[in-house]
Parts: sequence; structure tokens; C-alpha cells
Amino acid sequence: MKSPRTQRWDLIVGALASLIAICGLSLSIAVGNSTSVGFGNVHRETQNFLAVLAGIFFILIAIKAGLRFRAKRQAVYHWSMERLLNRRRRRD
Repeated sequence: MKSPRTQRWDLIVGALASLIAICGLSLSIAVGNSTSVGFGNVHRETQNFLAVLAGIFFILIAIKAGLRFRAKRQAVYHWSMERLLNRRRRRD
């Protein structure tokens, strides 16, 4: 059985990468920097598009995390409700 710690690394890495991309692009847009290390000039529209794309990936990661952790809580709650109903039936 996998531990929860090993299952969360993909969410943490994805969220951190998206946040770093959003912060870097926002800072670059705010400062007006359009030069790049290896790609020459990056136009402002391209930077805006990349910032929106990074934001979309961050939202998708948040949805994935919500579904993953909601399913665990929901399954535990469902199991406990079934257990309570079974106990009640046994007593009757």
C-alpha cells in the first residue's frame, strides 16, 4: 500500500512549478522585460499567454488535489455511515 506522502509529491511539484511560472511571468510583465536567455525577444502578448497558461495549469492541479482528497474523506464518511446503519439493524 502506498503512503499518502508518496502520492502528494506530484501535486506539490506541479503547484510549485505553476506558482513559480506565474510569479516569474508577472514580474517580467510588470518590469517590462522582454529579453530572454536563449530565445531572444519574447513579446508582451506571448508573456501574457504564458501567464494565463500557467494559471490554467495551477487551477487544474487544484481541481486534481480537491478530487483526490475529497474522495478519501467521502469514502471514510460513507464507510462510517454504513457501519452505523449495520449496527442499528443488528440491534433491532
